[in-house]
Amino acid sequence: MPSSMARRTANTTNATAKRPRQPSLPPLPEPVRFDPNRHTIDAHEEREHLLSLVFAQQGAGKLPTAALTHALRSLGSVTALRRLSPEELSDLLGCPLDIAEGFETAINDPALKQQVREECRRLDAGPDRVLSLLDGDYPPMLRFAPAPPLALWVRGRPMPQDAAAIALLGSSRCSPPAAAQATRYAQHLAEQGVTVLSGGEVGIDATVTETAIHHGGRVIVALGAGLQAHHRPKLQSLYDRLTQTRDPVGMMLSTVPLLTPPSVVNQVAGDNLVAHLALACVVIRSRRNGGALIAARLAHEAGRPLLAVPGEPDAEDVQGCHQLLASGRATLALNPNDALEAAIQTVAEVTQCHAQRRWLQPHFTAEHPMGPAERQDRRLISELRRSDTPLDLDRLASQAELDRPEAARRLTRLRLMGLIRYDATTHQFSRLA
Repeated sequence: MPSSMARRTANTTNATAKRPRQPSLPPLPEPVRFDPNRHTIDAHEEREHLLSLVFAQQGAGKLPTAALTHALRSLGSVTALRRLSPEELSDLLGCPLDIAEGFETAINDPALKQQVREECRRLDAGPDRVLSLLDGDYPPMLRFAPAPPLALWVRGRPMPQDAAAIALLGSSRCSPPAAAQATRYAQHLAEQGVTVLSGGEVGIDATVTETAIHHGGRVIVALGAGLQAHHRPKLQSLYDRLTQTRDPVGMMLSTVPLLTPPSVVNQVAGDNLVAHLALACVVIRSRRNGGALIAARLAHEAGRPLLAVPGEPDAEDVQGCHQLLASGRATLALNPNDALEAAIQTVAEVTQCHAQRRWLQPHFTAEHPMGPAERQDRRLISELRRSDTPLDLDRLASQAELDRPEAARRLTRLRLMGLIRYDATTHQFSRLA
């Protein structure tokens, strides 16, 4: 008769045998990297290859966009992609060989090469530059888009705080009540250190841009045309003030070459840029068929929180806002803090998506959208931990030895990351339990 010890051992062995084994995750594949020791990359050559790629993608025989983005991130260089043979390109992108050969023919076309040379001359002669998807200055939120632009034309200087951006949208015909609401929202966001996004048109766009600059905030203007062909002479002084060389307070972005004229297609591309750069979109004023509703629809499709400001029931320029609220696509925005609360949800969702993409695509190197924590951030959190009661902005700035605008910007960033809590009633900050 087996002893009790033997019976216990047998039962344990049987239970272990019956317990289903946990599936083991496959090891992460090694990312394919461009070897700089084997291939020398020149900055001018890289820019020419990037422009050639962009111009070729505008033609009929373009490569599959999603696969091309994946390949560029994997190789780490446009130059590396251009040095592949059609057969290698076909294997890398998983497309038919005739598409890769057609792309090779298009990109070597003399007319396309002439376009590239002319665009390079314009870039060298002016304040504008072109950013690649692989550039460190490429907007971090845009990296998480399903099909991020391969290139961005930029005027001004990108800043890390531009990741915390909220779009304020509205009509080009700005009534006094609309101007008052636009001023209210832009002022609050600027004082909180949030970058304001606009479409660069007259009306609400111009109002929020002027207000944000006046109150020390940053502005990103996404154009639906080339940076040198926007045809808005009334706004030129505002654009110059925004991107002044010595101390730029914002930047202008475009997804099309410098001399591309405005068009419906390009305007949609600019609105799509706004939708993916923003953590949340607020429609200040819009008519029932207003252009702001296009950007609102794109933001909704991109999964961004959409908010609408209500107005007078009979006012014509708020019917679009009421339509968004009635359809359930937008939530009610009673004050600017509602937009910040919605932006917190976006950061959490993007962070989760980032973790998944790092597993599925090991070469996906986009960092956290809000960037890494810095010494000043940790100092603010330490002050909140030392205090038994919530603290307001002025006291926190004083104790952390930061000026008020810098403290406001960093506190908003920590709030978006879900590390601290803000009470909109008392205007005080506290740490999470």
